[in-house]
Amino acid sequence: MDGTVRHTDQGYVLRFERLLNHPVDRVWAALTEPDRRAEWFFTGRLDLRPEGTVDLADSVHGITGKVLAIEPPWLLEFTWVSGDSPEESVVRFELAPANQGCSLVFTHTVPASANRMSLAAGWHCHLDSLPLALDGEDTEWPEGKWRKQLEHYQRTFAG
Repeated sequence: MDGTVRHTDQGYVLRFERLLNHPVDRVWAALTEPDRRAEWFFTGRLDLRPEGTVDLADSVHGITGKVLAIEPPWLLEFTWVSGDSPEESVVRFELAPANQGCSLVFTHTVPASANRMSLAAGWHCHLDSLPLALDGEDTEWPEGKWRKQLEHYQRTFAG
Protein backbone atom coordinates (compact mmCIF):
# COMPACT_ATOMS: atom_id res chain seq x y z
CA MET A 1 0.00 0.00 0.00
CA ASP A 2 1.47 3.33 -1.07
CA GLY A 3 2.27 6.08 1.34
CA THR A 4 1.52 9.75 0.96
CA VAL A 5 3.85 12.73 0.98
CA ARG A 6 2.24 15.95 2.21
CA HIS A 7 3.91 19.36 2.11
CA THR A 8 3.77 21.48 5.29
CA ASP A 9 5.20 24.85 6.23
CA GLN A 10 8.13 23.11 7.95
CA GLY A 11 8.79 20.37 5.37
CA TYR A 12 6.92 17.15 4.60
CA VAL A 13 4.96 14.41 6.32
CA LEU A 14 5.38 10.88 4.96
CA ARG A 15 2.40 8.75 6.00
CA PHE A 16 1.71 5.04 5.65
CA GLU A 17 -1.16 2.88 6.85
CA ARG A 18 -1.00 -0.88 7.17
CA LEU A 19 -3.59 -3.43 8.30
CA LEU A 20 -1.75 -6.31 9.93
CA ASN A 21 -3.14 -9.77 10.70
CA HIS A 22 -1.41 -9.76 14.07
CA PRO A 23 -2.49 -8.47 17.48
CA VAL A 24 -1.23 -5.14 18.79
CA ASP A 25 1.06 -6.75 21.39
CA ARG A 26 2.85 -8.81 18.76
CA VAL A 27 3.36 -5.81 16.46
CA TRP A 28 4.51 -3.72 19.45
CA ALA A 29 7.14 -6.36 20.16
CA ALA A 30 8.31 -6.17 16.53
CA LEU A 31 8.71 -2.40 16.92
CA THR A 32 10.41 -2.38 20.30
CA GLU A 33 12.27 -5.64 20.99
CA PRO A 34 15.77 -5.54 19.45
CA ASP A 35 15.77 -9.09 18.06
CA ARG A 36 12.27 -8.73 16.62
CA ARG A 37 12.95 -5.26 15.18
CA ALA A 38 16.12 -6.53 13.49
CA GLU A 39 14.00 -9.01 11.51
CA TRP A 40 12.42 -6.23 9.45
CA PHE A 41 14.15 -2.95 10.27
CA PHE A 42 17.28 -1.78 12.14
CA THR A 43 19.29 -3.29 14.95
CA GLY A 44 20.38 -1.33 17.99
CA ARG A 45 19.17 0.35 21.11
CA LEU A 46 15.79 1.92 21.70
CA ASP A 47 15.44 3.03 25.33
CA LEU A 48 11.67 2.80 25.85
CA ARG A 49 11.11 5.79 28.14
CA PRO A 50 10.58 9.51 27.54
CA GLU A 51 13.90 11.09 26.49
CA GLY A 52 15.31 7.55 26.07
CA THR A 53 18.18 7.09 23.65
CA VAL A 54 17.63 5.91 20.09
CA ASP A 55 20.73 4.38 18.46
CA LEU A 56 19.79 2.22 15.47
CA ALA A 57 21.66 0.98 12.43
CA ASP A 58 21.59 -1.27 9.40
CA SER A 59 24.50 -2.11 7.13
CA VAL A 60 24.43 1.39 5.59
CA HIS A 61 22.66 3.84 7.89
CA GLY A 62 23.07 4.93 11.48
CA ILE A 63 20.19 6.66 13.26
CA THR A 64 20.31 8.56 16.54
CA GLY A 65 17.57 10.32 18.46
CA LYS A 66 15.47 10.55 21.59
CA VAL A 67 12.11 9.04 22.49
CA LEU A 68 9.50 11.81 22.47
CA ALA A 69 6.38 9.82 23.36
CA ILE A 70 5.69 6.26 24.41
CA GLU A 71 2.39 4.66 25.41
CA PRO A 72 2.87 0.87 25.31
CA PRO A 73 1.54 -0.85 23.25
CA TRP A 74 -0.12 1.93 21.26
CA LEU A 75 2.32 4.72 20.49
CA LEU A 76 6.04 5.18 19.89
CA GLU A 77 7.50 8.47 18.68
CA PHE A 78 11.15 9.46 18.45
CA THR A 79 13.49 11.90 16.79
CA TRP A 80 15.55 10.70 13.85
CA VAL A 81 18.95 12.01 12.79
CA SER A 82 21.09 10.21 10.21
CA GLY A 83 24.09 10.88 8.02
CA ASP A 84 21.75 10.99 5.01
CA SER A 85 19.44 13.46 6.71
CA PRO A 86 21.38 15.30 9.44
CA GLU A 87 18.51 17.61 10.37
CA GLU A 88 16.24 16.23 13.07
CA SER A 89 12.97 14.67 11.99
CA VAL A 90 10.24 12.77 13.87
CA VAL A 91 9.12 9.16 13.40
CA ARG A 92 5.78 8.01 14.86
CA PHE A 93 4.16 4.56 15.04
CA GLU A 94 0.52 4.33 16.18
CA LEU A 95 -1.22 0.97 16.69
CA ALA A 96 -4.92 0.21 17.20
CA PRO A 97 -6.98 -2.99 17.19
CA ALA A 98 -8.62 -3.65 13.83
CA ASN A 99 -10.46 -6.64 12.40
CA GLN A 100 -8.53 -9.79 13.37
CA GLY A 101 -5.30 -7.87 14.00
CA CYS A 102 -4.33 -4.25 14.18
CA SER A 103 -3.81 -1.11 12.18
CA LEU A 104 -0.49 0.70 12.01
CA VAL A 105 -0.33 4.37 11.12
CA PHE A 106 3.23 5.48 10.53
CA THR A 107 4.41 9.03 9.95
CA HIS A 108 7.83 10.54 9.40
CA THR A 109 7.85 14.32 9.61
CA VAL A 110 10.91 15.59 7.78
CA PRO A 111 12.43 19.02 7.07
CA ALA A 112 12.25 20.41 3.55
CA SER A 113 15.93 19.57 3.00
CA ALA A 114 15.43 15.84 3.63
CA ASN A 115 15.54 13.34 0.78
CA ARG A 116 11.84 12.64 1.24
CA MET A 117 11.46 10.39 -1.81
CA SER A 118 14.29 8.10 -0.72
CA LEU A 119 12.85 7.99 2.80
CA ALA A 120 9.36 7.23 1.47
CA ALA A 121 10.69 4.38 -0.67
CA GLY A 122 12.69 3.03 2.28
CA TRP A 123 9.78 3.15 4.69
CA HIS A 124 7.53 1.56 2.08
CA CYS A 125 9.92 -1.41 1.83
CA HIS A 126 10.49 -1.69 5.59
CA LEU A 127 6.78 -1.57 6.35
CA ASP A 128 6.12 -4.21 3.68
CA SER A 129 8.72 -6.39 5.42
CA LEU A 130 7.04 -6.08 8.82
CA PRO A 131 4.14 -8.51 8.18
CA LEU A 132 6.55 -10.98 6.57
CA ALA A 133 8.73 -10.90 9.68
CA LEU A 134 5.63 -11.28 11.88
CA ASP A 135 4.73 -14.38 9.84
CA GLY A 136 8.19 -15.82 10.52
CA GLU A 137 9.49 -15.32 6.99
CA ASP A 138 13.05 -14.26 6.30
CA THR A 139 13.38 -10.72 5.06
CA GLU A 140 16.27 -9.15 3.22
CA TRP A 141 16.59 -5.59 2.00
CA PRO A 142 14.77 -5.54 -1.37
CA GLU A 143 17.10 -3.24 -3.32
CA GLY A 144 15.23 -3.71 -6.61
CA LYS A 145 11.87 -3.01 -4.98
CA TRP A 146 13.32 0.05 -3.23
CA ARG A 147 14.52 1.45 -6.59
CA LYS A 148 11.07 0.89 -8.14
CA GLN A 149 9.38 2.54 -5.17
CA LEU A 150 11.81 5.47 -5.35
CA GLU A 151 10.91 6.01 -9.02
CA HIS A 152 7.21 5.73 -8.15
CA TYR A 153 7.40 8.30 -5.35
CA GLN A 154 9.48 10.63 -7.50
CA ARG A 155 6.86 10.49 -10.27
CA THR A 156 3.89 10.74 -7.93
CA PHE A 157 5.05 13.36 -5.42
CA ALA A 158 7.68 15.42 -7.21
CA GLY A 159 7.46 19.16 -6.76
